[in-house]
Amino acid sequence: MAQLRVLLLSDTHGTVDGRIVQLAGECDVVVHAGDIGSAAVLAALEPQGGRVVAVRGNNDVPAKWPEEDAASLAALPLVAQLELPGGVLVVVHGDRAGSAAARHAWLRRRYPEARDHH
Repeated sequence: MAQLRVLLLSDTHGTVDGRIVQLAGECDVVVHAGDIGSAAVLAALEPQGGRVVAVRGNNDVPAKWPEEDAASLAALPLVAQLELPGGVLVVVHGDRAGSAAARHAWLRRRYPEARDHH
């Protein structure tokens, strides 16, 4: 079985370090879990021959994104699910999942089909 390279990141808030861009270029799938900041961030993360999957975070709102990126922002879902060789990866920003202490249990109840990391 061929190895699938997945990069998972979040909270770029409009900028992304060049080292992360380089890593993204070597991946098959780049997953951004919200608080992206602009369409330029997603474009910079696009891997050659791969794809970017992104969800909206609590800071991904029109007032915090460039006006010309309104359509890209509007297209972002709150939740994405990816079928990966190891199971289902559910991507959410997490701001709606409660306190840090209760977050894992809330997410397990809400997305039982997702692979548990334990």
